[in-house]
Amino acid sequence: SEISIYNNKGEGWGYLGNSNNSFYRVYGTGGSVSARESKYEILKADTETQYENVKALNVYNYRSISDERDEEGNVVKEHKREDLFLGCMVDEMPLETVFYDNESGDGKVVDMYSYTSMILGALKETIKKDLMVQKYREKFEEDIKVKDKEIEKYYDENKKDFEEESVEAYH
Repeated sequence: SEISIYNNKGEGWGYLGNSNNSFYRVYGTGGSVSARESKYEILKADTETQYENVKALNVYNYRSISDERDEEGNVVKEHKREDLFLGCMVDEMPLETVFYDNESGDGKVVDMYSYTSMILGALKETIKKDLMVQKYREKFEEDIKVKDKEIEKYYDENKKDFEEESVEAYH
């Protein structure tokens, strides 16, 4: 059957899978996460801080362990998965990108909306820094323009440095 995302009725998570299998648990804050009216104490984030946060993050290749649990929630079997993942470790993430798993409370997860917003802030700071570098480069290039007469004068004063030497080799 077709792969779909199955919502857990506003609990902040769901499953990616089909009617026969659940492949991955998907987290999100759901609904209208960007709606201004559902927020308070809205402050513009400091893009320099987000830039430094992203710079400090380590990115890992890893394999994961899935637990099989009984009805009481006890681990009855561990499955070491073979597929290779790429990501950051939640314990190294900035606090504003992390929330507690509200399904079973078994740990912290990365809020992808906050995470991508942090990356957007870092990207905006990178663009700002790049524009500053371009501006300084243009100014530098304007200041060092060399006129043809200056080049000719230098050449005339240093002709001996530009003369080719010939070497004869005998065997």
